[in-house]
Amino acid sequence: MSDIPLSETGRYQASCARDALKGTVIDAAYASPLRRAMETARIILQDRRIAPEPVFDFHEQNAGAWEGLTAEEIRLRYPKELELWSSRPSQVQIPDGETFLHVQQRASRAFWECVHANPGKTILIASHMVCLSALLLGIANLPIDEIWEHPISNAGLNRVEVFTPAETASVTETPSGGAASASAAGGPQDAGPRPGERASITVWNEDSHLPEEFRRRPMFRKQQPSQTQQAQ
Repeated sequence: MSDIPLSETGRYQASCARDALKGTVIDAAYASPLRRAMETARIILQDRRIAPEPVFDFHEQNAGAWEGLTAEEIRLRYPKELELWSSRPSQVQIPDGETFLHVQQRASRAFWECVHANPGKTILIASHMVCLSALLLGIANLPIDEIWEHPISNAGLNRVEVFTPAETASVTETPSGGAASASAAGGPQDAGPRPGERASITVWNEDSHLPEEFRRRPMFRKQQPSQTQQAQ
């Protein structure tokens, strides 16, 4: 998969997230191993004595045969897959690539492992738009086909609170960094919530700390049926 570094714009966006999180305690940090996510986490953490730990399952969606192609090349070579990717993501299988459902499953597994590894701690997770959007849709119990209706800005902030029978935890993620507090019972790392645990999204794509031109909005609108289709 493509592992490009942050651009100067990306570094600026990460610094905006850092400034927005100045008043937030961060005890532990995790990031996708891809360079742009790791660098984002380091920028956010630069005034703190914390280094981000790479977590493979937070990497961005593997685009398989689409990797390295321009949007026009993808449109010409894979028109059917591209149409599904934008309109019905749950049904698309990019050749040699990763489904949205698989991204959601691995991101959820990594999320709960991070929460359970840090009882009573504040967690930062730096990842990518598709990975985090899929994770949040799962937490919200929304279908994966709504992924483009809930985009996350680069360096946008998201907060997820994790509730246990006796304790409360919150975790914030962003595609380029975030901060959180996590409180959960100790024990071995789990691949999902423990009995009685539940997660709730309290902030989804908070991007007011970013200039307007960097704020992401829904990417693909659902097409309305034509008058002919309505008549049928």
